[in-house]
Formats: sequence, structure tokens, C-alpha cells
Amino acid sequence: MKKLNLIPDIDHLWKTLGYHFENICQVMHEFIDNAISDFIRNNIKNCEIIITFKKIGDQVEVIIEDHGKGIIDIENALTLGGMRYSESLLNEHGFGIKHGFASGDPLNKTWSLMTRTEKDALLGQYQVVKAPYLFEGMNVEVCKGNCLTGTETGTIIKFTCTYDIFKTIRIPFGSHTSQFEDLVNLFYEDLGVYYSYIIKQENVQITIKAFDDDKKYKHIANVKPIFPVVEKCKMNKSQMVDLGNGVVKIDLKHIIMSKKTLTKKYYLKNMRSSGVEIRYNGRLLEFLGFEEIWGIKSHPFYNGNLIVVNLISDKRGRLPNTRTTKTGLNRSDSKTAFLFHWIADQISLLHDEKEMNQNIKMKFIDQVVNLTFVDKENIIYDAIKTKKFICNCQVYTHEGYDLYFECAKSKVNDLYFFEKIWTNNFY
Repeated sequence: MKKLNLIPDIDHLWKTLGYHFENICQVMHEFIDNAISDFIRNNIKNCEIIITFKKIGDQVEVIIEDHGKGIIDIENALTLGGMRYSESLLNEHGFGIKHGFASGDPLNKTWSLMTRTEKDALLGQYQVVKAPYLFEGMNVEVCKGNCLTGTETGTIIKFTCTYDIFKTIRIPFGSHTSQFEDLVNLFYEDLGVYYSYIIKQENVQITIKAFDDDKKYKHIANVKPIFPVVEKCKMNKSQMVDLGNGVVKIDLKHIIMSKKTLTKKYYLKNMRSSGVEIRYNGRLLEFLGFEEIWGIKSHPFYNGNLIVVNLISDKRGRLPNTRTTKTGLNRSDSKTAFLFHWIADQISLLHDEKEMNQNIKMKFIDQVVNLTFVDKENIIYDAIKTKKFICNCQVYTHEGYDLYFECAKSKVNDLYFFEKIWTNNFY
């Protein structure tokens, strides 16, 4: 009988582990989730996470320090799929730390983990594990003293990434900036949105420190929870729902967002920011477009519509399974399909594009007819016969402004352009 050796090739495995994330924000979420899990398990109040970015040339040193109780079982924490000591639903797969290190340090050279438990504190020591990652023969070094700042227990994660990897912060924002300060600000917004409920409800303090040795730039700020500015609330309710394996609480909210926001990506009253937020116990998991739940394509009529679905449970099996990276729901899980159907049943969205176009046309016409006409030739609206909006109006006066329109046989989309100009200038 032949025995097989199935130990993976560590170099290849490490590289492929790192391919699972699209940007470094997702990498940082893994480490932050681990810290919050520690806080939840140990019922730590007024807990703190300190994130430090140090830019040195074309590299950035990343440090995540949490003031939790430390890692009790380092071997389990560094084992792929290790679930012996899962602390909360944020530790769903047992891949978080390994995923994070492999993405931030694809060469498997710079990462390190330092932790100090209550037992370590009594002994006046802390424990250290450093790159490279190995399946056999990794050492845990015991050092004298305290590796933490201002606390007796906790964990420090470190790795150094290239500036190209750090710049992936901008990917979710569709930004092209390469400026260190701008990227730090985008990351601040990302955390403020993803962990808004947790920062507010669990009283978690996340501090971001950033230093650029090239330009002597220094930035220190506490992350504030970021919520949408609400223009109108159409639904806000809680309901106990069995998704297929036991009851969970679902907080469901449907709002129309206001344009009065200072954010760069999230909660803008546009097509890209409109959709459905799926949250688990307050942590943003995935953002969906309307098509996946209601079968309707994005349309300017829906701009500003945001549905927030927060699933609340401490029972792992009752919630839909997530992807291994925790960047979305697993579509093969029947609980996910049930959830989507439930959302569609609770909130009805307009499906008829003709009706949506009719509504936006009439809204625009209402705005136009309330103007004082200085020179008007004609307004003709005949959507049934021509499917065109004919507006041949030269000059209007509105609150001291002269507004010029020259539009004949326009398409429906032209109305959205006019409405955008109108809103930006007069509201």
C-alpha cells in the first residue's frame, strides 16, 4: 500500500491565499474582526484598537494593536481552518489571520504576531511568532517585558507591504489618488461605515495613526461611526425570522438618502451608493444592487434608496454562511436565498421602467412650470405617441437667475441630466 504525502507547497499556498482579497481594506477587516471577537467573548467595555501606518519610501509598515485579552491558543490561531477557540461569529472560518498575512505580506517575510495574555502578564512576558509561515517547525519566542502601550494584555499584528498594495485602499472608492494622506482618509471612511454600529453600540474605539517619513506627515484620529443622512424613512422595523435553521432577529430599514453628506464613496445620493446593505450583528458584510433581490436593473429613479438589513444572532448555524473571506454571503446556502426572498416580500420596489420614466418626467415638468417665464415658446409632452420629451424653452428666470434650456426631441436620460443641473444649482 502506498502512502500519500499531501502537505501543500507552502510558497504556492501562501501566494494563492493572498489572492482572495481585492484590496487592503478587506485585509484589515480580518484583523479588526479578530480584535472585536476578543472584546465580545471577554465582555470588554471601552475597548481600543490602534492602527498605525508608517510610510517609508515605497513601503508601508502596518501595525494593528488591540487591548483585548491576548491570544490564548497561538497554534490554533495560526492553523489553517483552526476553530478550536472561535470567539464570536466574526471568527467563522478559521482563516482570518492567515488570509490577512498572506495578502499583506505575499513574500512571507515581514509579518509578526505579538500577544500577551493575563498569564503572560503575571509572568512579566509576551509571546512572538514571526515570518515565514511554515506547516512544521514554527517557533514561539518568549520575551521579557510588555510589548503593548498602556495596557497589560492584548495583541499586536505587524507586516510591511508595498505602496502598490497600500494603494488598493482606493479600489472600492473608484479613486485614482496616490497620495498617502488621501488614502488614509479613504480608509477612515471605510472603517466608519463597515463598523459604524459596532463602534456606536459596543463602544469600540478605533484610532488611526499615520506617518509619512518622506513628507513628515502626521495624522492621528479616532474613527467615528458613519451613517447615511436620511431625507426620508420609508420603513424601520424589527422582526424575528427563521431563515431555515432557527430564528434570528432582523432589523430592516428603508430610507431615502440626502445629498448632504461629506463622504467620498458611501451614502451618496447616486446610483452607485443605492442598494442593499447586509450586516451581521452590525458589521457590514456585503453591499448588493437591486437586481439580485428584485430582478430590476439600476435606474436613476432609485437613486438615494438604501435598504439596511441587519441580522442579529449569536448562533452561527442560524445565519447564512459567508464566503471564506467574509466579503459576502454564500449563494449556495439555502438561507441566503430565503433571506433575499424575505427582503423582496417586505419591501416593494417599482418594477416598470415606463412608470419610473413617467414619474421622473412629471417631477421635472412640475419644476419647470413653477418658473417665471421670460420667453417661452412651447412645452410639449407626449410620451405615448413619440416617447420623446420636447422642451423648446429658451429662457427662464428663477430667483434672480436666468436659466437657459434648448432641448428638442430629447431622450428620457436627458431629463436626468437637466434635473442634476437643476438640483445642483437651485437646491
